[in-house]
Amino acid sequence: MKRTLLIAVVVAGLAACGALSSAATLTPAAASTDSAESAISPPQANETAFPPGVNESGVTGPLALATAHRETLGNTSYAAVTTITFQRPNGTVVAEATTITRVESGGESFSVATTGSQSNASAPLGVDHYRSERWVNETTVVVADTLRSEEPTYRQVNRENSLTGPDANWELLYGAFGTGETIYVGQVERGGTTLHKIVSTPSRTEATDGPVDGTTYDFSALVDSEGVVHNFQTTQRSTLEGETVVVTRTMRITEIGNTTVERPDWYEQAVENDTETASE
Repeated sequence: MKRTLLIAVVVAGLAACGALSSAATLTPAAASTDSAESAISPPQANETAFPPGVNESGVTGPLALATAHRETLGNTSYAAVTTITFQRPNGTVVAEATTITRVESGGESFSVATTGSQSNASAPLGVDHYRSERWVNETTVVVADTLRSEEPTYRQVNRENSLTGPDANWELLYGAFGTGETIYVGQVERGGTTLHKIVSTPSRTEATDGPVDGTTYDFSALVDSEGVVHNFQTTQRSTLEGETVVVTRTMRITEIGNTTVERPDWYEQAVENDTETASE
């Protein structure tokens, strides 16, 4: 696979994790969704307002939980950070990227910025860096792409022909919650919000000689009572360019109800360089 195609794989992987935007105040999610296990309260079935599709045993309705996440965020503004990392079993990073998104209420206007790097196939010790930014309103998509240290390229895309859209990570969450058994761990307080911790119970280990089929090996999630997944991390084994890789995805939702989307300062350049109005 050529370097440009590998970049597309990483960006596509992040797109599947949800559309995100450029916000310098946001940072990637931590490696764990909970840094203080001792702060988790055990489940109290008679007192707990569980998220949709969840009870004291774990996730009972993956579709209900994932849909509640998407629909709740669809009625408000929010920001999110998603990361994706491809590593060989020995820990060597093959590719990684971080996407930050800001979405206005209703999802008609949003911005997305992905920054990443990947191993350079033609020079094993080299690394290619790239950045892709998008700003979207009701009718227009403008794009700025930068590869390595080259100057950015700008273009405009008709909204009706664009595949870009914030899906609030619906497919990623539904796939994880619906794979295997889960455990409801308890409650944790974060910023004055009660969150429910849910973890997976993998059916097999991550042995390097095990089957490679993209099966989710592990996930951990913090969910509020309305079903919004505030923190999420999943790890799975897959293949990339014919070799085994461990794929780790993390997601953090923040600034719920307090997010604005600003038009980028390169908007006019993209509109003036209207070279792509067909589908992306």
